[in-house]
Amino acid sequence: MPISHERYAAPLSIELRPSRALAAAGIALHLLALVAAAHTALPASLRIALYALVLGTAWYSASWWRLYVRLEWLADGRWRLHTRHGRVLEAGLDGNSIVVPAGAWLVFRRSPGGEHCLVVVARDACDAQALRRLRVRLACRRARHPGR
Repeated sequence: MPISHERYAAPLSIELRPSRALAAAGIALHLLALVAAAHTALPASLRIALYALVLGTAWYSASWWRLYVRLEWLADGRWRLHTRHGRVLEAGLDGNSIVVPAGAWLVFRRSPGGEHCLVVVARDACDAQALRRLRVRLACRRARHPGR
């Protein structure tokens, strides 16, 4: 059923599960960085610092992994981001969000002039029907508001 206008669309709620594909990609990326650091011609002290940097980014990524557990796209275009800690954040979708075959990269602005946050919705992290509805609504939004 086509959406005649965003305000007539039913609110969309997406429950996010852990994504094995994203976890595997993150682990592979950090392991690749460690292997690359091991094969550099840097002095040992700098290589150790590089190892620490890679392990620090892995720890940071793991601590922020699955920060958001539910996304709600309300009929008026606003979003609610539910964190794993029980907080509910109001946000607006930024124009830099993209849809890819493996899911969607959603860029949110938490308040006018406020900070941005990125939520990656992987295909294996949510219900297939919810992902399909998200992709259709994003396509309709982009067609109606190019550049937003």
